[in-house]
Amino acid sequence: MYKDKDIDITESIKLIDENKDLLILDVRTEEEYKEDGYIKNAKLIPLGRLLFSIDELDGYEDSPILVYCRRGSRSMQACEILEDNGFTELYNMMGGFSKLVNEGPKELWNK
Repeated sequence: MYKDKDIDITESIKLIDENKDLLILDVRTEEEYKEDGYIKNAKLIPLGRLLFSIDELDGYEDSPILVYCRRGSRSMQACEILEDNGFTELYNMMGGFSKLVNEGPKELWNK
């Protein structure tokens, strides 16, 4: 069971700003990514492909990973999958990309 951190938008922004080794993982669909925008420098692996694409994250097992989706539930599922596969420092962005767009600084994301 996923036991790492659920963090709010303020904490997510701080993590992005202060951690240069951070991997930002977007688990939304490709359509959402293209239509709604995305966090700059995010890696897109849709939740439905995550288990089959886990090798794309080789080398990040002990690195901080901020996981997000549209609202926060798919990212929590992704954190569970990652944790089950040996990833150790996971952060689920509560409220997801929708909340970031509404509350966060525009310079963090692209449309």
